Amino acid sequence: MRLEIDLGNTLLKWRLVDAEMRLEGGQFALANLESWLAVQQYQLSDIWVSSVAGDAVNHQLAQRLQGHFG
Repeated sequence: MRLEIDLGNTLLKWRLVDAEMRLEGGQFALANLESWLAVQQYQLSDIWVSSVAGDAVNHQLAQRLQGHFG
């Protein structure tokens, strides 16, 4: 499974894809990232991120995703 993330200036949009089929997705404010991660238990093969946020935000997101999903 692959997690795809589109990080804008105010919202994080996400979708979970398996065999090129969208399984689920949604959006939330980046401030709610910790709450969202707390309920995610997927076994992922990849995480794809598209972002217009700044370097500091992108780095923080990468650290949190790697820390949670490995």
